[in-house]
Amino acid sequence: MDGTFAIVRKPFSQLFTINVYLSDHVQVPGIYVLMSGKSTRDYEAVRIHIHIIYFKSNVEIWAKLTTTDLK
Repeated sequence: MDGTFAIVRKPFSQLFTINVYLSDHVQVPGIYVLMSGKSTRDYEAVRIHIHIIYFKSNVEIWAKLTTTDLK
């Protein structure tokens, strides 16, 4: 996961990405989210919406490893 702040314009405050590992050393962006806030509540809302989308699409979510670059 990574949040980038310098490249987005108002009303958004960051581009939040969730990357997917294809192998031990290769990762690609899997999900992009334009966010207008940076609070714990905002991140929780994103997590809930991602789970809803995957649940409706019948895709299994399996996280082997989670790394973050959030400051």
